[in-house]
Amino acid sequence: MANHVEMFSPSAAMTLGSAVAALGGFEQSDVPWQIWLIENPDSPIALPGKISLYNHDCLHVLLDRGLSNAEEAFVVGFSMGTDRQTHWYHVIIFKLISLYFYPPKYRFTWEQIESFELGYKFGKLSAIKNLNSINFRLHTHKTVDRLRQLLGIDLDNLTLGKE
Repeated sequence: MANHVEMFSPSAAMTLGSAVAALGGFEQSDVPWQIWLIENPDSPIALPGKISLYNHDCLHVLLDRGLSNAEEAFVVGFSMGTDRQTHWYHVIIFKLISLYFYPPKYRFTWEQIESFELGYKFGKLSAIKNLNSINFRLHTHKTVDRLRQLLGIDLDNLTLGKE
């Protein structure tokens, strides 16, 4: 597996592409099938908020989140929160699946579900919807700070969700 960091705080002046490379996220082959089934846009039964692995890593960078399970929960919650297709029952389904169906190493605890809920709340409040559908590969040359401005991501409002 790639080198994973618990805390990650990219410089706002870094380009998105260089910040994602520095994050050191998962390779697609590292993602367990249970997670792929629920979160990957290529899955026939993925829930709303589904997002490609690269775009998911971009959200980690833009939201200033590391790769701990709590940070993962926050990012997934944010992604689901910005997706206009997400309904209350999708949130319940995701919570149950992440608590009981995901492999033990990736399974969320109730405390991490609180991080998910906080991310979901911030996603719902986001001015830009369906961030999970943006092709971030078209924006790798832009600075992290510029993309945060364009997408209305205010880190001051997100700091409450940090561990």
